[in-house]
Amino acid sequence: MACGNGRCNRAVVTAYNNTEQAFVAAGTQIQILGNVATGVGSAVSAQNGGFRVNTGNTFRFSYDVVFAPSAAGVAQVQLYKDGTALPCAFVQETVADGSTYTLHAESVLNVGTCCNSHPIISAQISGVAGTISHVNASAIDV
Repeated sequence: MACGNGRCNRAVVTAYNNTEQAFVAAGTQIQILGNVATGVGSAVSAQNGGFRVNTGNTFRFSYDVVFAPSAAGVAQVQLYKDGTALPCAFVQETVADGSTYTLHAESVLNVGTCCNSHPIISAQISGVAGTISHVNASAIDV
């Protein structure tokens, strides 16, 4: 447990967004904030573009993205740390126009913080254009 000065910083955050999000093949950041289903602790917090790590530790980040592509191709979901792609958190699927798909990407990351540095973990969908209908994302301080 990551505790300091008698205050516990452990965290579990789950956010979901049922608002339709159009995305382009070149890549679009996934917006997670519509509702916070679980928000416990202070080590990590949800924001529209992803998760802000407030206290360094090891976290499990996961994204479930439900979408309908507007063309056939290979859809990809990739997690990022401060805008840099994380090769350990990448998933892709060959898709067809007119169908609905769910992609799940997750990884366990040791994320440090220092001074005024609070990393942002986000996700992007790319490869084809389309519309996201549901996102469920979580961050768990392990």
